[in-house]
Amino acid sequence: KHERSLREKWCAQAVLKKQGVDLEESAAMTEAMKQVGGSLNDLVVQLSEDLQITSSDVAITSYFGKALDGESFLTLIADDDRDRFEQLVSSASASETAQAMPTILKLHMGDTPAQLLVVHAALTKPVYLVGIQVGDVA
Repeated sequence: KHERSLREKWCAQAVLKKQGVDLEESAAMTEAMKQVGGSLNDLVVQLSEDLQITSSDVAITSYFGKALDGESFLTLIADDDRDRFEQLVSSASASETAQAMPTILKLHMGDTPAQLLVVHAALTKPVYLVGIQVGDVA
């Protein structure tokens, strides 16, 4: 009985250790995607599963003219593009590949064209990374 209990405890610890390693790897992958996205885009925004902005650094705050933590990302893009953006996010989740679309960003200084690149970052929060390349993109 005691040996069985010890074996179950050992198995449970092994599972927890594996889950911890998986989470660390996922967090590292998310950070790497942010760095790559940042080098390819002007800005990178982190979104929760319900498309709320979960991080707003100085560059994002400066560009949009306000802190964005907790705000819906949908409020920052043209009304006509909101459904298409939600479909893009669904596609990024389902395919596990980056998805892109052009849009119009609604900024404090006026509307401006932009290209969005959405990546689903599984297992850790934030759930999505959105790269934003501002201006007309050929």
